[in-house]
Amino acid sequence: MSDREAAQAHVLLSSQGHQTALHRAAMVGNSDIIDGLIKGGCALDLQDKDGNTALHEVSWHGFCQSVKLLVKAGADVHARNKAGNTALHLACQNANAQSAHVLLLGGSRPDIKNNVGDTCLHVAARYNHLAMIKILVGALCSVTEKNQVGDTALHVAAALNHKKTVQLLLEAGTDGNARNKVSGCISNATLLPYSAVLLTSVLYRGGIAFKRSIVNSAGSLSAMRPFK
Repeated sequence: MSDREAAQAHVLLSSQGHQTALHRAAMVGNSDIIDGLIKGGCALDLQDKDGNTALHEVSWHGFCQSVKLLVKAGADVHARNKAGNTALHLACQNANAQSAHVLLLGGSRPDIKNNVGDTCLHVAARYNHLAMIKILVGALCSVTEKNQVGDTALHVAAALNHKKTVQLLLEAGTDGNARNKVSGCISNATLLPYSAVLLTSVLYRGGIAFKRSIVNSAGSLSAMRPFK
């Protein structure tokens, strides 16, 4: 397919927020087609019905080479879908470390919040992706940002019983005594069954004043939500 033909195909499939040829190529990580569409002058940041751009798609699927092509071509790394998520949010959800690294080098800001106030660190903590958390911390993301219910990433990790993530966030300097808008400090958050007992030693090592409390089955204060 010539560059001109690729661009024409892109235009033909672009209508009213539906997927373009660039979206289709992004979904399968076809870097040759993506490269041809870019050279043909296609629009990089058109959104589908869910608000996702081609960069969202390749970041979600972890097609690092395609992420590089789009970032280098000038795709908007700050574009948000209808859930408010950037491409970096989606890379963090699926633990696509190489894609996240490229996005950060391309200027993506890890502290941008989605519609529920979650930063990329909240997302990585929710899904217990330790490597992603290390990348974000290394990129100097804020460890103190709170979402709409006042949860830091540490609240999220503690409520889901992600012990290693809790320890990593404490080592990164997260305030273990930060309070959310619902249940107070992290060690008193509503936890999943049995999680309070399992987390006690980790919280103590982090210097948090742990107060014994009744644990119910209400689950996480920031429930797991699909991002895509």
